[in-house]
Amino acid sequence: AYIVVPIINALLRVRPYQDAFVNVIYPGWLILRNIANIFFIVSLLVVGLRILFQQSAASAARGFIMRLIIMALLVNFSLVIGQGIIGIADTVQSQFLPGNTKIIEALGHKLMVEPLKNFRSEISGGSGNFDSENSQLALSDTIKPIVLLILSIAAFFSFVAIAAFLMVRLVALWVLYMLSPIAYVGFVMDETQKYAKQWWDEFIKYAIMTPVLVFFLNIAALMATVFSSGGDKGLFVFSDGSLSADIVVGSLTILTHFIVLIFIYAGMKFALGSGTAGAK
Repeated sequence: AYIVVPIINALLRVRPYQDAFVNVIYPGWLILRNIANIFFIVSLLVVGLRILFQQSAASAARGFIMRLIIMALLVNFSLVIGQGIIGIADTVQSQFLPGNTKIIEALGHKLMVEPLKNFRSEISGGSGNFDSENSQLALSDTIKPIVLLILSIAAFFSFVAIAAFLMVRLVALWVLYMLSPIAYVGFVMDETQKYAKQWWDEFIKYAIMTPVLVFFLNIAALMATVFSSGGDKGLFVFSDGSLSADIVVGSLTILTHFIVLIFIYAGMKFALGSGTAGAK
């Protein structure tokens, strides 16, 4: 938790729409944009010569020339257009995860740190050493920390998956930014429009998925905080009452912990699905 959570926070603080992020691929984008401009110039010359020598009908070439001119203008702003789209997505993301909050830290602490502390306290009797008297613990007090330990391990892997998810998104945005001229050059000819549409599908997918994921993380953090509040009835707090109370509280603790964890996994899956649907 003390390693994965700071990594996730650092990745979420990256602003892909800012120039500091884009400058990494800016030289590559310049090369592709210049190649695209050369393509547009050559295409205009070819179309003009075909019309001049009556190889193509002027009426048929008019639509192609207009499309060529529009794409030639837009290709020079392809990077700015991409930054604007990502900027809108990050603005939505900041509504669910403001930069001055500790939502990810709180969620990681509730799901990974506290269960491990309670597991150690339950097994060692709070002394840090194994006590043979603890072997006489009630069955509920034995199963509960073990199950929470398993869930905390699952939570750790879910946070690792989120970190990898965010890292892949940033790398993908670098690549898509650099290849953004393709999104406009491809629309010039019917044979290459599928490549332009493929670029837009991927770009919109990676733009949408993070705000959706952050929304689910925010809800999961709120759920964990609500369930963990309230003294002895918290989500990760073990009851010292009767056996029946231990069973009830232990069952609710495990259930709520499991629900929060499933909510995180559902958020990752829904983020991928919504990104793909948004692209279409």
